[in-house]
Amino acid sequence: MSKEKANERINSQISPVKNKNSTTKFVVMIAGVIILVLGIVVLFQIFRNRQDEASNKVVTMENVEEIVAQFEEKDYTPVGSFEVSMPTVWNFQDGLSASEDAFVDNVVNNRNTIYFTVVLESAPSDVIYQSPYIEVGGRLEDIKLDMILEAGTYEAIMTYYLVDENMRDVSEVSVGITLVVAN
Repeated sequence: MSKEKANERINSQISPVKNKNSTTKFVVMIAGVIILVLGIVVLFQIFRNRQDEASNKVVTMENVEEIVAQFEEKDYTPVGSFEVSMPTVWNFQDGLSASEDAFVDNVVNNRNTIYFTVVLESAPSDVIYQSPYIEVGGRLEDIKLDMILEAGTYEAIMTYYLVDENMRDVSEVSVGITLVVAN
């Protein structure tokens, strides 16, 4: 075998190995880039779906861990849900006074401003109280009915209205409450 043929044979055996190594490195590099891009897309979708103060921040490689930690620390009421904090029995000294113990909290986990109405089960077309708007995190106390009730116990329906940023109703939910008028 001549020297040239031997070199040609050796070179042909070495070349495919170099191509395999460079091809493997290229595939691994492309896979890494794809994984990185998919991770960024997933994080972007998570942050885009959150509607709180952190959603107005610019996410960068330097602050991404901080923002993720902030989201994990907070409890959120799921979209389409509403959390309420209030007693279900409201006591009034008389039909003219504000309640001694009635309050309504629009808890900080909620996403919408609210207002509510109260009607008696026996007269559902007559609104006996309509609240002002209550911002997220706000509380309404000293609730005085818009209609004077005689002494007694009344079953009532309270309807919460969730409103958007333009104060248009977007959803509602009703709960039963009891009104107790002492005198």
